[in-house]
This record gives sequence, C-alpha cells and structure tokens, in this order.
Amino acid sequence: MNFALSSTNCLLCDATVTGAQLNLCTACRNDLPRMSTACPMCGIPLPESLVCPTCRRRAPPFARTYAVFQYSSPVNHLVVLMKFQGKLAAARVLGELLAAYLAQSQARKPDMIIPIPLHGGRLRERGFNQAMEIGREIAEQWRIPIQRELVIRQRPTPPQTDLPDRAARRRNVRRAFALNGSVSNVRHVAILDDVVTSGATVTEVARLLKRAGVARIDVWCCCRAGGLP
Repeated sequence: MNFALSSTNCLLCDATVTGAQLNLCTACRNDLPRMSTACPMCGIPLPESLVCPTCRRRAPPFARTYAVFQYSSPVNHLVVLMKFQGKLAAARVLGELLAAYLAQSQARKPDMIIPIPLHGGRLRERGFNQAMEIGREIAEQWRIPIQRELVIRQRPTPPQTDLPDRAARRRNVRRAFALNGSVSNVRHVAILDDVVTSGATVTEVARLLKRAGVARIDVWCCCRAGGLP
C-alpha cells in the first residue's frame, strides 16, 4: 500500500517541504546564521569563545547562555512571523532547532524551564507568549516542567528594542518581575526567551531567582543580538 507523504511550505521561501520535516526547507535552514563563537556566560557573539570583558568585570547572575543563532537575516524573519503575525509554526520550528542545539551542546538538564513572561495586557493583545510556545517542544523532549506562572511581569514595560541604550533597558525592567510561588526546592532553572539583545531582561529575572535561592541559572534563547561596542 502506498501512503502519500504529507507536505508543508517553508516559512521563509514558501517552497514545498515533504515528509516529517520542519516548516523550513534545507536551503533556508542552511542559510540560518548559526552562532559560531561567543562569550559562554552572556552569549554575546565574539571572534573567540572567551569570557567577554563585561562578564570578566562583573559576572552575570546566570552561569551560561545557550544561543543557537545570531539575530540577523533570515532567522529574524522567523521571529517576526511568530511574534507579529501569529504564525505559531515558526515557534515550533525555533523550539525544535533550540532543542537540537541544546542536545548537541550537552546542556545540563534543569529542574524546570521558566519562559520570560509577558504582562497581562500584552499577552491578551498578542494571544500567546512566544517564549512559552518555543519552550513547549523542549519541555516535552526533556520531560521537564515549563512554569509559565512562577515568574510574573508585574508591570507593563515598553519593548526593549524601542529603547536607546543598555542603561535605559536596565532601568526599563528593574523590579518589573516578581515570584508567584516558591522555589525552595529548585536547584537549577533555565530561563527561556526568543531573542536576547542587551541581556537586561534575563539578568533581572535571574537576579530574582538567585535572591530566592536558586543555585544555578542558565539562559536558553533562539537568537543573541549585539556584539562588543
């Protein structure tokens, strides 16, 4: 008996993708700007995989950042499709690519995943939290819980990308998050976001968790923007 192979379309070029593949053709997948060398702590792209000057001066409150891609074309189009056009297939693609990267990098298995939360108003407007959608695939593969309400965004903040510099981004998220439960028995957490730009948001959430007693915090993200000034 012959079975017809299912087909989808590539999210980036609209080519037909046949079989149990991502919504991404081979050519577009190969074009994605994979991270080559970066600071192992903050994940900022560097010519060599060495701790960057900023992290040497002051270590961040997380141990390591795992970023699959540099935030540039064409992966940025997947992020736009997901966040601003509501194409959750792009979140699934990014989640599966991140899961594969974490496995390849032999990332330590955390007790839980905490997606960066949206404020209630932004969540109602968008209809979904992109970090939560990306994390579903990883949580299922790793068989670990993804905690969408343990950390909440207690006040609305302007998008970080609208702010002029790192100092403004740090001020923007200061005391923007709060714990909504206990982490007394939690030793290792992975904070998950779609794109890390200045690192201010993940740093603020990591500090919150550190103060509550979490021993190790890693940052997982699909894309890392920026570079040394």
